[in-house]
Amino acid sequence: TSKTEWLAKQGLRLVDLLDYFDTIIGFEATSAHKPNPDPTIEALKELNIQPEEAVFIGDSLADEGTAGAAGVDFIAAMWGPNPGFVSKSSARHKIADPRDILHLIPKKGPRV
Repeated sequence: TSKTEWLAKQGLRLVDLLDYFDTIIGFEATSAHKPNPDPTIEALKELNIQPEEAVFIGDSLADEGTAGAAGVDFIAAMWGPNPGFVSKSSARHKIADPRDILHLIPKKGPRV
């Protein structure tokens, strides 16, 4: 996220979603930021997964650029604060509701 780790955790805690995240990479975790791939690459390292095993869900062209630069599939979140992004996005998948993620990502073991 472009937010600090503390702020991201506070937001997730507020909506009772923090327990669903194995790691959070905040703004302070890397010296380069979106659309540079460093934050995504750092998350992949912490999770010990390869780019082809991950998906980046985002709501901006910076998110899409970050995912592409890191070699990670991208899903455009159309519910974000940037509605103009969706028409500019070249994402293969564009979802209108967070629950739509469940139709695109198969469940594998304890992780989704």
